[in-house]
Amino acid sequence: MVMHKIKPQVKIAAFTCNWSAYSAIEKAGLERSEYPASVKIVRLACLARANTGMVLQALEMGANGVLLLGCPPEECHYGLGAEQAHNVLIESRKMLSLLGIPANRVKYIQLPAAGHELFVTRVHDFSRMLARAAEKASPLPGVS
Repeated sequence: MVMHKIKPQVKIAAFTCNWSAYSAIEKAGLERSEYPASVKIVRLACLARANTGMVLQALEMGANGVLLLGCPPEECHYGLGAEQAHNVLIESRKMLSLLGIPANRVKYIQLPAAGHELFVTRVHDFSRMLARAAEKASPLPGVS
């Protein structure tokens, strides 16, 4: 019997601002750009509404990684979204470190409205990084 190593499916929760960041995601869809189907988009009025509890809950519910997708500061409709999202990133990474979980499982990306190519590139990069980490962490072939 030949054992093949099965690559684990990487699950990503992406909390996104309703404005510029979500526009970039929509544009990626309109352009038929390909990115992993396992990326689950959670649309917020503003990324300033995200918090560390949401990030931790996404990981607890099975996400391998969490993306915080926000507007660049100059495009923020509410003024403080980028600053608050950066604070959520820092606090989430501190909490993950305390729990013994690699801090790089949470990433913050500022996406301008026309940033659909940036979105696709960053999602693929993040997905590959998480897949490599999952492969190293699997004690047996096919176990994630």
